[in-house]
Amino acid sequence: MTFEQYRRIIEEKLPPRVYRHSLEAAEAAVSLAERYGASADVAYIAGLLHDYGKAYNHEQLLKWAEEFGLELDWITLSSDKLLHAPVGAVLVKKELGITDQPILDAVAYHTTGRSGMSLLEKVIYLSDYVEPGRTYEGVDKIKQVAAEDLDKALLAAVDSAICSVVRRRLFLHPRSIEFRNSLLQVGSGSGND
Repeated sequence: MTFEQYRRIIEEKLPPRVYRHSLEAAEAAVSLAERYGASADVAYIAGLLHDYGKAYNHEQLLKWAEEFGLELDWITLSSDKLLHAPVGAVLVKKELGITDQPILDAVAYHTTGRSGMSLLEKVIYLSDYVEPGRTYEGVDKIKQVAAEDLDKALLAAVDSAICSVVRRRLFLHPRSIEFRNSLLQVGSGSGND
């Protein structure tokens, strides 16, 4: 499929706000990919499709998770903010024929991150946080850091996400903690300075 075909599909499927966010995330992904050496074309597709699962409500996502035989933890199953990612990855494969595992992984882990993320996964995680439509406190600083150091920007983004989850008294996914710790190890050796 061409980029334009993917754009038309998600424009039809996603609510307008999520569609705009997906376009902006795709553009941010291209910028980050070019800066850090990932494929800009692959990053664009992954960025465009990262929220594909948001076209569906929580009940439908749960139904598909069961139908697809996804082995998901209770935290993911309890929140459509998390559930749309792994189910979305399977839907992208089944409905759009995407078989590129790096794209599927980038879609599946863009909400929580994980230890050992590929460059593409990191690019998509960060592009979701720094696309131009984002206005949360501290985003401008994260954007500045993203222009200089991918892992430092990712650490700032995951710190911001974790703080937001804690402030809202939501369940914190262990993968986010593992992702944060892995970034600390990369940046400082031990992470226990």
